[in-house]
Amino acid sequence: MEDSKDRNRLEQELIEVKYRIQVLDVIENKLFQMKAIAEYVRDNDLSGEEMLGLNIKIGILRDDVIALEEECREINNI
Repeated sequence: MEDSKDRNRLEQELIEVKYRIQVLDVIENKLFQMKAIAEYVRDNDLSGEEMLGLNIKIGILRDDVIALEEECREINNI
């Protein structure tokens, strides 16, 4: 009986870890997108309108990363 409980607990932990890894992969991808935008801005002479559009994209990506980080923290606290 105890072995069954341990096995179920470990299987659940494995599922949670795999999910956290997926979330971290998404976060990493969004951070790379933010870096690419920042490098593009650094290397190009952009108009104010272009800068505004890219700032909006960066803001959306930042908000996504924050939400995903919070989701990961909630999973860790379960």
